[in-house]
Amino acid sequence: MSSCSSGPASVVRKTELLDAALLERIERRRAPAGSSPHDGRVLRRRCRRIRNTPARRKTRMKTTIGPARSSIAPLEERIDRAIHGVLAAFPDAQRLSPDERRGILARYTAVLEGNFIYWMTAAYLAVTTDQAHAIIRANLLEEVRDNHPGMLRRFAIAAQAVPTDSDALAVHRNLQNVRLFVARLSAVKLLLMMAFFEGWITRFMPYLAELARYQGSAEREYTDVHGVCDVVHTQELFRALEGEMTQAPEPLPPATELLEGVDLLQALIHSIAQPPRGVIPEGVGGSR
Repeated sequence: MSSCSSGPASVVRKTELLDAALLERIERRRAPAGSSPHDGRVLRRRCRRIRNTPARRKTRMKTTIGPARSSIAPLEERIDRAIHGVLAAFPDAQRLSPDERRGILARYTAVLEGNFIYWMTAAYLAVTTDQAHAIIRANLLEEVRDNHPGMLRRFAIAAQAVPTDSDALAVHRNLQNVRLFVARLSAVKLLLMMAFFEGWITRFMPYLAELARYQGSAEREYTDVHGVCDVVHTQELFRALEGEMTQAPEPLPPATELLEGVDLLQALIHSIAQPPRGVIPEGVGGSR
């Protein structure tokens, strides 16, 4: 059998190289070791711990290039394009007013803080393969053990962007649409949505950190951790997807249907970037 340079082993290797490069850049920005609880060495230990849990090692050994691989590649490409699309929806941080920057930070927090673990848990409940269960369980274990919601809350407090009622209202409708979709527990669709979510979060972290910096915050643990580790999470969710697709009834729905959750989540992210018309962010007077 000929080797495949784009197979799972290659993906893992590329991810690890990117991980190392990101960590190296973080360490160059950091003060000497011991000055920060989230310096580069700590981040390296965290991400190494994620990759080297028994569940993660087991899923890597079991991963093979199956018949679903040809179906996954076009979906990965579409998700990548979707990520680029939602990133482009966010305005230049430097040109925003303090209230506008605060609004984006607060709406992001309102969506992520109470929903990410909930949605990932739904994915765990929906999937059927041992590989997918192991991958998602390891993801959830990290989220809970390292208190990622608390990490995000500290980030929001430091940037003076704790969500208000107005921030919650700005994302409410699109958030409810995603919750209704998640409640259907469709394994393949949920894995695609969460892979998109993790991929977007990773690429969004530099912008989020920039917003916080303009707000006078030096708190970077949340953005540093998620800018590195979610690269690994995204690729592993695609591996989980591969296994689930081999178990899915044939034929699979068209891509437009499989990406239903991605579309709903894109709409929610757009409401983070810009509140719907008629919703006035906290601290902003007059009409928009």
